[in-house]
Amino acid sequence: MTTVGTHQLIIDTHSCQIDIPATLQSGTDLAGKPAASKGLYLIPAQHTWDGCWELTGDLLIEIQTSWEEVLAITYLTLQEYGAGTSFENAVQDLLTSLSEYRESLEEREERLGAPAIADLEKLRSLIRRRPQK
Repeated sequence: MTTVGTHQLIIDTHSCQIDIPATLQSGTDLAGKPAASKGLYLIPAQHTWDGCWELTGDLLIEIQTSWEEVLAITYLTLQEYGAGTSFENAVQDLLTSLSEYRESLEEREERLGAPAIADLEKLRSLIRRRPQK
């Protein structure tokens, strides 16, 4: 089964819970075979993770589910993705991958080539460190 369209993720920013769209909750199809689905989802600006990162703009992602795993993929030209056994784990893994990649690039910024500099600029415009209170 393939899900068509773009869906808004409902994210409780206080508990970091993400409501899983019904189309991604089933594990088998009507014939008892592993169900696969694909859909576009929007993580809203200001979503936070790992206690110190925040999206500065909306992030469109593709979610692909299979019997074995869930993948969260960005539509950016970055080669980052998230994987997990659940929708929440895959999204969390993707966001963590983006922030870790940004930190890695910043550590080597003075030695980066043009493609890596472009990646760093994209990440700086998409995510930021949250101000410490």
